[in-house]
Amino acid sequence: MVADAAAILIGGGLAWLLIPGAPPPLTWLQALTVALVITISFIWLTRWGGNYRFERYGSAGRSVFDLVCGFVPAATAGSIIIFAFVPHAWEQRHWLLAWLLALYLALAIGRQADRLLVGIVDRRALLRRRLIVVGSGPMSDSIAAQLRRPENAKDYHLAGVFNVDLNRSWNSDGHISPDPTRVPDLTRYAQQYAIDLVVIALPWERSAEIFHLIRELQWIAADVVVPFEAGGFRPQFVRSMGFTNSPILQVMHRPFKGAQGLLKIIEDYTVASLALLFLSPIMLAAAIAIRLDDGNPIFFRQLRTGFNGKLFLIYKFRTMTVDVMDDGSEGTKRDNQRITRIGRFLRRTSIDELPQLFNVLRGEMSIVGPRPHVANMLVGEGVYSKIVLQYAARHRIKPGITGWAQINGMRGGIDSKEKASRGAELDLHYIANWSFRLDLKIMLMTLIRGLIGRDVF
Repeated sequence: MVADAAAILIGGGLAWLLIPGAPPPLTWLQALTVALVITISFIWLTRWGGNYRFERYGSAGRSVFDLVCGFVPAATAGSIIIFAFVPHAWEQRHWLLAWLLALYLALAIGRQADRLLVGIVDRRALLRRRLIVVGSGPMSDSIAAQLRRPENAKDYHLAGVFNVDLNRSWNSDGHISPDPTRVPDLTRYAQQYAIDLVVIALPWERSAEIFHLIRELQWIAADVVVPFEAGGFRPQFVRSMGFTNSPILQVMHRPFKGAQGLLKIIEDYTVASLALLFLSPIMLAAAIAIRLDDGNPIFFRQLRTGFNGKLFLIYKFRTMTVDVMDDGSEGTKRDNQRITRIGRFLRRTSIDELPQLFNVLRGEMSIVGPRPHVANMLVGEGVYSKIVLQYAARHRIKPGITGWAQINGMRGGIDSKEKASRGAELDLHYIANWSFRLDLKIMLMTLIRGLIGRDVF
């Protein structure tokens, strides 16, 4: 998209300077405005048609077809703008046609350069997806065999096959009972290595196990798919995708993939760097106040569960007296006697959270995302991750300093299953509906009403 925008704008500028005709029928500002209209229209149409996908660049004919399909309506939109606001420009229609042709040629040249780059990426398998197969039986064996074929090697790297039948147990009535301990090896593997795709290779007649596996795998930040059996059930009105020339159903989508992930990373590092620059005097004052009031340590560090279920050390300003027996599983009550005088002020103003900006720069957290909890956090008499089934899906993205749940009433302690379920639902809503605009809204609402209040303690 960036290459196409640059081609149109640079090509349009050079054509405006070089095409004979004195003076040009469009001023430089008018030409720039029309070029921007054509750029936005072309990129929107091309993206809407799915023509920025990697495989669309593999064929020269398909690439030219995509270019024409996007440029003709975009150039028409630009021509309408010219006709509406600069009608006298059509007196030099030959100049205008030459200018539009120059824009198309610039796009075509840029597209061929893109194809060369895509060819290099393809030959070197730089976009090869790392996948695992979870299943058993003929389907699992067949998929693994397909992935090992030379023609699929540049697109997929089979990192491992996890056999679910190794730990199958049986109910007293003779039916298979899903065993939640059958994927511990997969859990450790996913925390250590990046996974792009998970294939659940079980026949649809074992649908109960498929659904159980989907729930078990919901914390992994990867696309999760289930293949259709040859000649078997294949729904006509659901979204399927191709995979080694076989249809599959995508049941879970990896968040922040591609351009979204890049935008999220830029947002995190930019906001964290600027925040540290402007808030460093406040953080220094807080550190001095803690040191004078209660001595060392100044910072509080605790293991929290983060992206893909990995543990990391979260940083905060220390606001309570040290208790080595407190593992954080019960949270902090409003009237906790261990909260220090300075600590109470820091907590009420949320200044104690500022050191988490370092977690963002370390790549462990985001500015906006689900709040990280200790692994064994209790809600009532149960563990949060056990009593709320969708809780694990929060770990598909990095935890955040603030989040959609926090600006919707989830500050303070989580003391009931209903509030815990509500928090998980809000976090999953954020993951499913993420946009840069939503992050800006959350950050703004955090500054307006999320830093202090009755539920901040």
